[in-house]
Amino acid sequence: MPSSAPPRFEDRVAIVTGAGSGIGRATSIALAELGARVLGGGRRKEALEETAHVHSNIAVLPLDICEDDAADTVVATAVEWWGLWPEETTTPPPRAPWNS
Repeated sequence: MPSSAPPRFEDRVAIVTGAGSGIGRATSIALAELGARVLGGGRRKEALEETAHVHSNIAVLPLDICEDDAADTVVATAVEWWGLWPEETTTPPPRAPWNS
């Protein structure tokens, strides 16, 4: 019979963008509660800090993920802080509607 226990993420790093509110914040908290070390990125420092105060496994890095070097910066920061390569990443929705 398959286990109904949620997966555990100890010794894993998750990068979550938009971690200051909404789905990004909820994802950060959920992954932290499952044992992941979460690096939450976003543009609003105060909102990110509120998310970080929810769980000790959440660290935050204020940045705009749309900037050219943002992805490199956030991954390098996660590796520098924890020495582990990130395994989980969420991204914000596009700023404009998709054109088809």
